[in-house]
Amino acid sequence: MGGADFLALLLIGLAHPKFKIFPISLITLIISLIPPLVLMIYYALMNLCLYREFFKTIKCIEGIKSAKLLMILGKPVNIAKYLRSKFVYPLTIPYDPLKKQFKCRLSFDDEPKELKIKEQIKELVLKGHLKPSDRILITPALPHISFILLGYIVAVLIPQDLILSIISSLIK
Repeated sequence: MGGADFLALLLIGLAHPKFKIFPISLITLIISLIPPLVLMIYYALMNLCLYREFFKTIKCIEGIKSAKLLMILGKPVNIAKYLRSKFVYPLTIPYDPLKKQFKCRLSFDDEPKELKIKEQIKELVLKGHLKPSDRILITPALPHISFILLGYIVAVLIPQDLILSIISSLIK
């Protein structure tokens, strides 16, 4: 979440000051966290079942030290597919391809830096240091503001009494 996401939640809270149970901004935030959580569970299950061996081969030399944490944030794809893709960012950036060493990260940067990383990876392929079939770990660039919009719509449409009954059943 970034600054714009915070401002969106603040404006939602200011637009609905008389919500009975909880601030609508809190309900919106909770609902907006469900799609990314589902995606993280999907990645964890897929990576544990299909790509466990791939994660054992990754050596993180910079950034985070364990690739196991990355299992919930992205999926392995071959470099050729990554180079053709849009709106995805690498979580593992090849550092020394022969030793399977990567710069591992939990998030991505601004677009110009990400384009530079993509060009560096393309250069490694052209020089023959990487094969197009080699794998890296990528994550989609999903703006959280879209989930906040979805959460806001759902929060406004759900009757407040239903929200209260769900929360009271969770507390018991």
